[in-house]
Amino acid sequence: MISSASDNSKKLAANQSARESILEEKGKQLHVALMIIVASYSAIFFVVNLLLDQKEQAFVCLAALPGVTITYLLYNYGYYYYSKVWNSFQISLLITMIVLFSGPDMFATAFFVPIVLGVLITFQGRERITGYVISAILLVLMVVLQIMGWHIITHPMPLDPITRIIEQTINIVGSCVVIIIQALFLIKTNDAVQEKIFKQAEDLNYRNEQLKTAVFTRDKMMSVLSHDLRSPLALLYSGMDVLHPGRLASDVQAKMVEQFKSRTGQTLDLVDNMLLWSRLQKEAVSYNPTAVNLEQMYRFIEGYCRLLGSSKNMHFVFDFTHRENARVLCDRDMIEAVFRNLISNSYKFTPEGGTITLSSRSCPQGWCFDVKDTGTGMAPQQVEMLNNGVSFTSEGTNKEKGNGLGIQLVNDFLTHHGSRLKVTSTSGAGSTFSFSLPLV
Repeated sequence: MISSASDNSKKLAANQSARESILEEKGKQLHVALMIIVASYSAIFFVVNLLLDQKEQAFVCLAALPGVTITYLLYNYGYYYYSKVWNSFQISLLITMIVLFSGPDMFATAFFVPIVLGVLITFQGRERITGYVISAILLVLMVVLQIMGWHIITHPMPLDPITRIIEQTINIVGSCVVIIIQALFLIKTNDAVQEKIFKQAEDLNYRNEQLKTAVFTRDKMMSVLSHDLRSPLALLYSGMDVLHPGRLASDVQAKMVEQFKSRTGQTLDLVDNMLLWSRLQKEAVSYNPTAVNLEQMYRFIEGYCRLLGSSKNMHFVFDFTHRENARVLCDRDMIEAVFRNLISNSYKFTPEGGTITLSSRSCPQGWCFDVKDTGTGMAPQQVEMLNNGVSFTSEGTNKEKGNGLGIQLVNDFLTHHGSRLKVTSTSGAGSTFSFSLPLV
């Protein structure tokens, strides 16, 4: 629990650090944009003021260009913090000088609004306090200039109406352009932060699903180990004592050996399924489709049926449709595991002397395979559960215990192939398990 809490704290700190990094990066981008705007503003107003014969204001605007150069050099050499502080200082100084020369009615103080916004945006993360301080100073300066501007100027320069309108228009348009640029940066920054949050949420959901899968796998494995695996092993261990020569008649011993062989085979299948299923839960089983010849698949099925044994006097019928050199696209290991589990399942629920028919045929999906038995069959609700991918357990005809892993593996493996298991069954009249694979 302590480790988990520590991990969560580290993740929260990492998320906060990532968010601040995004904001700082966006702040740097806006800082560069403001440098370009100040340089452009200074050059344009220098020309305009010269044309209007306002030499004082023209030289003030011209003096801002070296200030922008200093800002750029500080930024270029990695002194981002000092570059932003200097840029804020020189912009506010430029606007102050213009107001003092032309008066607050030129609307030059309107630039203080985007300047304050720019400071709040560019100073992010650990620099946020500096941004608040500079913004407060700029707001006080704006109020002072707006209220006392005319009193500070001893000889205000009278302007003709046309010149006044031109300067007012340029100031309003300039401040609006800066505000629009800042708004676009804010939107872009918000989108970047939201995207980061969404990615983190997706990662968290994925990790949560992995955790739930791991817990489910652990519980399932413990259940199987404590019941389905321990019981047959305990039976085999206790049965060894009665197999000593002379303790039992030879025919009884032969039957017990046959029973032990059957139980050992079931246990081996269980262990194989457990290993496959646990690897599948951890996504350690890779899907590698290849072109598999149908004749090879048929030989595997026939060989597995012979290995399954004849302790129940089972009859296997092979009704394979042959098409010369026909091939299906599949992961051979997965499909062989599918056939093993379906055949073992039919064997388990078919009484002694029953019949299991294995067939194949051409179908619209490619090539269809059927495993049909004359076993005990299933109730309609059980068939519905299997068709919906829900496995369950029940005892076989010889009291064989089930664990539900076999059919679950079949469903998982067929899902990788874009196929699904279809089950038809009638209680007391057997079952048919069908699936399809694409032809190459």
